[in-house]
Amino acid sequence: MPSMKAKAQMCSAPPMGMFFGASLTLVEPMRAEVLLPLYCGAVLAFVLGFVGRREYVRKGALEYERYGEQAKVEGGPGIYVQLVVSMTVAIGAGIWLSSAAW
Repeated sequence: MPSMKAKAQMCSAPPMGMFFGASLTLVEPMRAEVLLPLYCGAVLAFVLGFVGRREYVRKGALEYERYGEQAKVEGGPGIYVQLVVSMTVAIGAGIWLSSAAW
């Protein structure tokens, strides 16, 4: 990541998701063994979605820091296909694993 602010934002996302998931188990009658595979699948989906795309992510983070919401970073269709396929597979695996706990 190009700056400490971007690193802090990226590193704080998984703990915030875990906090949200833990608070969800307290509010909703959802067991943790059902929620944990879904959470792991979502985190894994984003990690696998950007494997090998370091330059694209770095360029996008720099553009966002410079221009904010008006930043325009165009990626090729390959990154979008990789992200959609990885999300589908990882979240599908998380749903399949969590269904075993029902």
